[in-house]
Amino acid sequence: MGRFAALLFPLVAVVLLVLLFLFRSYWAVDAFRAGGPIQFYPGQYARVVMNSGEAVSAAMKAVYAASDPEALNAAIATVQKMVDAGDTEAAFRLGRFYHLESAKPNYALALKYYESAVYEQHAWATNNLGILYRKGLGVGQDENKAFQYFEMASRQNNPWAYTNLASMTGSIEWLEKGAAAGCTMCLIQEAAAYHSGSYGVRRDTNKTVALLRKASALGDPQATLILAELYLVGDGVPQSSPKAFESLKTLSDHGDAEATNRLGELLADNQIVHYTFDHFLGGARQIPRDFTKAFPPDPAKAIRYWELASQQGSCQSFVNLSSFYDRGVGVGTDHRKAADYVDQAVHCDSSDSFYLWKLAMRYFDANGRAHDCEAAEKYFTESLDHGYADAAVDLGYIFDKGCGTISRDDARAFRIYLLGAKQGVALCQNNVGAMLKHGRGVKEADPARGYGWIKLAALKGDELANKNLQDPLFSPEVRAVGLAHLADIQARLLLNSADPQVIMSDPWY
Repeated sequence: MGRFAALLFPLVAVVLLVLLFLFRSYWAVDAFRAGGPIQFYPGQYARVVMNSGEAVSAAMKAVYAASDPEALNAAIATVQKMVDAGDTEAAFRLGRFYHLESAKPNYALALKYYESAVYEQHAWATNNLGILYRKGLGVGQDENKAFQYFEMASRQNNPWAYTNLASMTGSIEWLEKGAAAGCTMCLIQEAAAYHSGSYGVRRDTNKTVALLRKASALGDPQATLILAELYLVGDGVPQSSPKAFESLKTLSDHGDAEATNRLGELLADNQIVHYTFDHFLGGARQIPRDFTKAFPPDPAKAIRYWELASQQGSCQSFVNLSSFYDRGVGVGTDHRKAADYVDQAVHCDSSDSFYLWKLAMRYFDANGRAHDCEAAEKYFTESLDHGYADAAVDLGYIFDKGCGTISRDDARAFRIYLLGAKQGVALCQNNVGAMLKHGRGVKEADPARGYGWIKLAALKGDELANKNLQDPLFSPEVRAVGLAHLADIQARLLLNSADPQVIMSDPWY
C-alpha cells in the first residue's frame, strides 16, 4: 500500500545529516519507470549537514528517543535549560523540532524559538523562519518576509537559502550566486537544473558533469556519488561500471554512509538491484552489460556493507537488512530479526514516516512482532503525522473495522480516509466513496458523490475501485450525477492545500 515517505531529518551523533528524497521510499509499492537517464533534478540529491555541538546533539537525541509524553517533556526541559542559558543552537534545534520533527508540530513555538536564534544571527534559523512565512505556518503567509529572511540567510552563507530563493523566483541565478560563494550544494543543484531542464534552462549534460566535477573537486562527497551513478549508466559520461564501483568504494572507505549503503544495494539480489535502478538509476533497462562484472551478486558482501553503513549513520541500511532477513537472502529467514532491524531504523530516525509505517505493519500483521493493535495504531498515526499519506489506508482500516481493544469508529475512519484521499491515495479515495455510498461516518448516504470518489480511484488504476463501480446501486442515473461530482472533486483537489492540518480543518468531501 505504501509509496513514498516524507523525508525528514536523521540524527547521526553530533552531525545531523538530511538526505532529501533519496532513500525515502524503499520497499514501498510504486510504478517502475522504464529506461531513460538518471533521475536527477533540483532537490533530489540534497543533503544538509549541521553541527549542533556535542551537548545539544545529545540532548536532542534524548528528545527523539522519548517513548512517552513524560519522558518527552523531561527531555525538552533539558534543552530548554540550554536555551535559557543563551545557547542559540539549542533554540534553533527546539524550533526545528516543533517545525519539522515532532509528530505534533507546534508552529507557534517553532516561530518563537527561530526568532530567538535569528536575533543571534543563526543562519539556519533565519532560513527556516523564511519557510514559516512562505508557507504561512504559525504566522500569516507573507512572501515578501519569506524572501527577506532567505536573502538574509544567504548573506550568512546558508546553502539552503540559495535554493529557496531559486525556488521562489524560478531563477537559476541564485544557485549561481551561491556557487560563486563556495556553496557546493548550489553547484549540485545547478547541475540538477541543467540535467532536468529546470528553472527554464536548456538541458545540457556537459554542463551538468562540469558542475558536478567542480563540486567533487571541492570535496563534496554527494557530487562524487552522483558522478559515480552517471558513470554506471553512461549518462553524460562514458559508461563504466568499474569506475562507478571505484568511486563508491573510495567514498565508502572514507566513511560516506550513503555510498556504503549503495554498494550493498548494487551487490544485493535482483529484487533490490532492480528496485535501485528503477527508482534512482533510470530504470532496469539501464542496467549496463558490464554491471555484473563490477558488481557480482554477493548477498554476504551486501550484508557487510549495510552493517558498515549502519555504523556510519545510514538508517536505510537497517531496512535493507530487514528485507534480506524477511526473504532469507544470504541468511536464514528470521522475521523477528527483520522486525528488529525495522525497529532500529525507527530509532535511527524516529521522524521518518516510512520507517514508522513499516514498524506499524509489523505489529498489525504480527510479522516478527506479536499482534498489537494499540502499537500499530500508534505508529500508523505517527507515520501519517510525519507525512506518509498511504498510512491513512491502514490507520483508517483500524477504526473502520475495529482492532483488538480499539472499537470501530466510522466517523474517525472516514476523517482519516478523507485525509489520505485529498492527498491522492487511490485506496483512500475508494474507501471515502464506499463510506459515502453506505452513509457510514457521514450524516446521510450519498451514492452519487460516493460514485465520484470511487471513479476517481478507478481512474488511477485501483482494482478494488474498479470492482466497486459494478455495484448495482450505481444505476445509470446515479452514474450520470456521479460523473458531475467527479468533475467537482477533481477541480477541488487542484486547489487543495498540501498541509495535512489545513486539509483536516476543511471538511469538504
